[in-house]
Amino acid sequence: TSLRNIIIIVAVVGGLLLMLGAVGIILACLCSGRSNWTAPKDEKEPFTIIFTDIQSSTNLWAEAPEAMAPALDHHHALIRKLCSKHHGYEVKTIGDAFMIAFKDAPDATEFAYKLQFEFFDDERWSAEIDRVYVDLDRLATATMKPEEQAVYSNSLSPEDYRKIWNGLRIRIGIHTGFGQIKKDPVSHGNDYYGTVVNSASRIQNAAYGGQILLSKATLVAAGLSPQEVKDVGEVKLRGVPKPVYLYELITIPNRPFPPPRGAVNPHTTKKKKQREVIAAADGSSPREDYLSHQNIITNNNNIINRSNDTMGSST
Repeated sequence: TSLRNIIIIVAVVGGLLLMLGAVGIILACLCSGRSNWTAPKDEKEPFTIIFTDIQSSTNLWAEAPEAMAPALDHHHALIRKLCSKHHGYEVKTIGDAFMIAFKDAPDATEFAYKLQFEFFDDERWSAEIDRVYVDLDRLATATMKPEEQAVYSNSLSPEDYRKIWNGLRIRIGIHTGFGQIKKDPVSHGNDYYGTVVNSASRIQNAAYGGQILLSKATLVAAGLSPQEVKDVGEVKLRGVPKPVYLYELITIPNRPFPPPRGAVNPHTTKKKKQREVIAAADGSSPREDYLSHQNIITNNNNIINRSNDTMGSST
């Protein structure tokens, strides 16, 4: 009887060890790969792409390398925390830039909005970073008229500066639409291609650090109200023959920006764009708006599509 009990105990312990080993192997496999549960997977459904970038990162590394090393680590940690919180999918990093995909546009705009406040409120940024930005703004405004200098940070007192600026300045571009989705055989993660990616990248390039620019497709898909955005007019995006309507998602109160890079007569189109915002908020079908916006951008973007078939992979 005692021998039988010993055999039973050994068998039970052995079984438990085998189960624990199997669980360990499964967990190891999961941890070594990527979790794709938040990733957009259906090409028949629109998704939203965000690109982020640190303004003047080359200058910051040259002028304040000791401050930038920890700042970059903190930058990555903050973005990844918010990405997870708002159901984003980190597609890739390119230097200090992030490409993030969202199934739902409201999650994307909320992520971008919260990101600007998270960076602004953080007390861990070195004062050296702000010093470099102020010096760069001073150089940029050296030949400008006084009224043109008002939107640059070097014109502010230290007290007023801290009310609207602090630390790294992140520029963000957002676009919503349809695209191609492919599985990367090495990382086992999803990657995204097509006009939706190209346009989000170009929109980010038009923005300034601390600013969020988005397309009308995203405006409608996210259900943003006219009070939440500012019309910035038509913008000529690099590689796109015709100007595209863009909007700024308002974040830090009273934070000013020059007209976006590539802006086309921003003041002459103001009333027209305000009507666009109100019409979008009042309501065309989001899917109809995606389709019409995609058709417009696709027609305008033939140069990009012909010359950059792999733009989504290399942007």
